[in-house]
Amino acid sequence: MSKVIDSIWFNTMQGSFGIILAEDETTGERKLYGGVSAGLNPQEDEKAILDWGNKVNLGMLATFMARTKPGLRKIELLKGLLESQEKDTGWDRLTPVIKASEKVEGDDLNLEIPEESISFVFDGTGEKFLSIVNWKE
Repeated sequence: MSKVIDSIWFNTMQGSFGIILAEDETTGERKLYGGVSAGLNPQEDEKAILDWGNKVNLGMLATFMARTKPGLRKIELLKGLLESQEKDTGWDRLTPVIKASEKVEGDDLNLEIPEESISFVFDGTGEKFLSIVNWKE
């Protein structure tokens, strides 16, 4: 069972659209749901979207919102996308870090995982993706 934590609304001539932040009462996990509503009663509209709305893909939303920031390098966009993802149990120490590459002139986006490291290698501009490297201890 989930409860509504917050909501935002967009109203147009065709109706209302809402995004609901919901929290699972058992696990505490939070998710976003989006959908259309009658726009007549906020509590009923929130319940309708929670029951019948679509789960919002946070990665897609983060990527879309990042496009509003001119000059954002693709490596930074990928970092934001990875940070926005829901993490499975055991991956809660996953932290994307951008640092200078040891292999090429440019930057790596590193994911530090216990006993393992994954690097997304970009060129010096941070725009051209070159490769993925998986390091195991």
